[in-house]
Amino acid sequence: MKKVVLAGNAITADILYSYLRDDNRYEVVGLTVDDEFLAQGTIDSLTSVGLSELKNTFKPDEHHIIMAIGYNDLNRVRESFFLMR
Repeated sequence: MKKVVLAGNAITADILYSYLRDDNRYEVVGLTVDDEFLAQGTIDSLTSVGLSELKNTFKPDEHHIIMAIGYNDLNRVRESFFLMR
């Protein structure tokens, strides 16, 4: 089973989580967002961490990240997440 962290904590992440939680190939273990968006909440009881703590909380060699960011400034936001890895 692949351990997955969703990059996002809004509607797109919520929809993706609803699909993945019923798929036995994946275990969604948490969410990551820009640090300033942590206070905007989480999904279900998933752990939410800021990008600054991502590598310390979810080890890169044990976890996969799935982009779960909506359509606002689509490519710019996705690029910033990718470059933070």
